[in-house]
Amino acid sequence: MAKLFRAVIMGPPGSGKGTISKRIAQSFGLEYLSSGHFLRDSVAANTEAGVLVKSYVDRGILVPDDIMTRLMLPRLEQLSAHSWLLDGFPRTLVQAQALNRLVQLDLVIILNVPYATLTERLSHRWIHPPSWPSL
Repeated sequence: MAKLFRAVIMGPPGSGKGTISKRIAQSFGLEYLSSGHFLRDSVAANTEAGVLVKSYVDRGILVPDDIMTRLMLPRLEQLSAHSWLLDGFPRTLVQAQALNRLVQLDLVIILNVPYATLTERLSHRWIHPPSWPSL
């Protein structure tokens, strides 16, 4: 049996996490896991966590650590037999500590992008309303 590989990619919005994650996952045969996808799926499925998530998203604030960990950790436990690259979680020390209690990471990738580049990239982003039913 091959060793499982678990990695997290971190960086500010606009740093290219999603783009590079998909390429890395495809190149190395990893599952690409996006906390944003998990959040949207939970909201769309109207789960207990999804209802809580929506209440924060509707107010334009970050989802608290306890809700994020309640949403993310069970999903990661379901993938205990898979190698994966996680994008968007953890975002805080509390979330990182919760993740650390569940799984040992092999790699953390941190994207360091100049502020001017981030500003340029984000100024050209469009909002996709169907991705967030609450918009």
